[in-house]
Amino acid sequence: MKKKIFTTLLTMLVVCITIHAQKKVANTRTSKINNPKIAAALNLTDEQKREVKQQNANFRKQEKLIEKDSSIQAEQKREKLKMLKKQHRKELNEVLTTEQKAKLTELSKKSKVDNKKLEQ
Repeated sequence: MKKKIFTTLLTMLVVCITIHAQKKVANTRTSKINNPKIAAALNLTDEQKREVKQQNANFRKQEKLIEKDSSIQAEQKREKLKMLKKQHRKELNEVLTTEQKAKLTELSKKSKVDNKKLEQ
């Protein structure tokens, strides 16, 4: 009996830790435009900032709805979230001017190079 209780509690702990870790990873994958330093480097206009803020709020609302939907399987949730994030990035990209898109690409490449240096 004690083994069953211990095993059940241990399993629940592992599941909780896994879920928490997945949420942290998901939250770190938001658009680079949300980063204040990058937003400043892109020199976003007030209108662009409002648009980005509104799109982010809509994204978070839709993301929460998908995460809370108990009628779909975990794999379906992942697919829906993947598609939602792809759409969100596309919409955010439409807010930027051609120059800002080029600057964002440049900053992204620089960030990847810096991250690789840190890993070594």
